[in-house]
Amino acid sequence: MKRTLLIGTVLLACQMLFAGMAGAATYSSSSDKYVNLNLPLSLPKLDTGSLTFNTQQSLYNNVINPTGLSYNYYYYWVTVNGDPVLALDPFKITN
Repeated sequence: MKRTLLIGTVLLACQMLFAGMAGAATYSSSSDKYVNLNLPLSLPKLDTGSLTFNTQQSLYNNVINPTGLSYNYYYYWVTVNGDPVLALDPFKITN
């Protein structure tokens, strides 16, 4: 009986810990960093900024979130003449 109670308590504590971690993962656009490049020529608009952003968001939501590994994250945006060209989620090492 004590063993069952102990196992149940440990499982409940682990579930609450991982649920708290998953709930803490957030994307905040106010933390984004920008690298602006002004070129004297005009580039075609290919919408690669939103493509790279959406790809990384999809990867984060489908691969990283289910594992329970979460963190607050942001993006580096590379803009050329004011148009977003690339969104990068920087690699982070946490202790």
